[in-house]
Amino acid sequence: NACNLCHLDRSLAWTAAKLQEWYSQPSPAMSQEQTNVSSAALLLLTGDAGQRAVVAWNAGWSAAHAASATDWLPPYLAQLLVDPYSVVRYIAARSLKTLPGHGGLDYDFISHPARREEARSKVRAFWQTQKAAERPAAFVRPGGDLDEVEFGRLLQRRNDRQMELLE
Repeated sequence: NACNLCHLDRSLAWTAAKLQEWYSQPSPAMSQEQTNVSSAALLLLTGDAGQRAVVAWNAGWSAAHAASATDWLPPYLAQLLVDPYSVVRYIAARSLKTLPGHGGLDYDFISHPARREEARSKVRAFWQTQKAAERPAAFVRPGGDLDEVEFGRLLQRRNDRQMELLE
């Protein structure tokens, strides 16, 4: 939805509450993840290629940067640097370069998988030195570390069905 493409760090429950408050829209039933986890984080890790591409693009959008925190995004976009879809990798790299400290990222989205993995590891290592602010909705723990278990659990659910998106 449009709200969560700007407010990347917010859950669907947050959006539903705002829609209820502003427009008296009833809140739909939601899973625990939809209530507690950033919608963007969920889609970047579990979504299909189209969803990953759309959210990755918005992660590089200045309006989204202004509306939500971005310090938690690098490990999510880094994961997309090794995505099975080349267009997702391209968009993720482009968006990653808009985040502080990542403008000089040396990355080729069609390079050998080992080179792409190397870029992913470098982004993650740099992010670890930056210590993001705590973001429970994005699996960033107090102290700034990523909750690798939850991150990995969601990543295992990624929708890798083959698809063709036409413009």
